[in-house]
Amino acid sequence: MAEGEFLYSGKPTLVNLHTVNGLGNSIAYIYTALKDRSSIVITAGQQDTRHIFHDPILYADIKRIGWSQL
Repeated sequence: MAEGEFLYSGKPTLVNLHTVNGLGNSIAYIYTALKDRSSIVITAGQQDTRHIFHDPILYADIKRIGWSQL
């Protein structure tokens, strides 16, 4: 949706993904936007670190995802 909005408006867009699962599900779209040279600002939220103690289902170390391979 963010890339479509950019292609329609020509203005940079913003997308906020939900935790690592949202980021993982969007990798193909992010790669396509990169190859299309679309101006998109992408943020990915993460649970509060106090919740890590309870090992939530959606938790993963978001900083360890390798962006250098794109």
